[in-house]
Amino acid sequence: MKYAPIAIALFTLTLSNCFASDETAVRGQAAAAPERPGEMLMNGNFAKGTAYWVVEESGATGKAVSNNEGPDKKPSLRLTVVTAGDKAWRLQLYHPGIKIEKGKAYELTFWARSDRTNSITVNCMQNHEPWDHHTQLNLPVSTEWKQLRFPFVGPWTDENARISFTDLGTTPGQLYWFADCSLTPALSH
Repeated sequence: MKYAPIAIALFTLTLSNCFASDETAVRGQAAAAPERPGEMLMNGNFAKGTAYWVVEESGATGKAVSNNEGPDKKPSLRLTVVTAGDKAWRLQLYHPGIKIEKGKAYELTFWARSDRTNSITVNCMQNHEPWDHHTQLNLPVSTEWKQLRFPFVGPWTDENARISFTDLGTTPGQLYWFADCSLTPALSH
């Protein structure tokens, strides 16, 4: 019976994890070890579907499916715009729980394409009020896979920032693919 307190503690911990909120679960996922040295994103290749990622639908809707349609048939995420919103940013794909340091340089690289020529906005923003996101870049996407880059310098120190692919909710039926997303501190020269 000397192990009973340990068994009860483990049962309580397991039970509390079963009833964790979605936000707690996402934060817990973000605390796991990245797949590459220096990598700040989890599941950047989308081999685990949308694990560690959030499809935000706030007035627009989308359907995300993991597949092997990426460059060289590698894993990717296909996002279908189901309904458009009154503003393009109403449909987003983002990765929360990223630690950003003020003044430190970072670089996001990723592969993207769409079923038609368009553009998307990529940003680093706070994942909480006041939702500051002045670090952003509008990038073109086409029907061909293209590797894109988003270099930025941390505008603030924040333990819960996010990388967002936004302005996706413009045209019902439009398809976007994302693959091999990587966020690392920029190498100093």
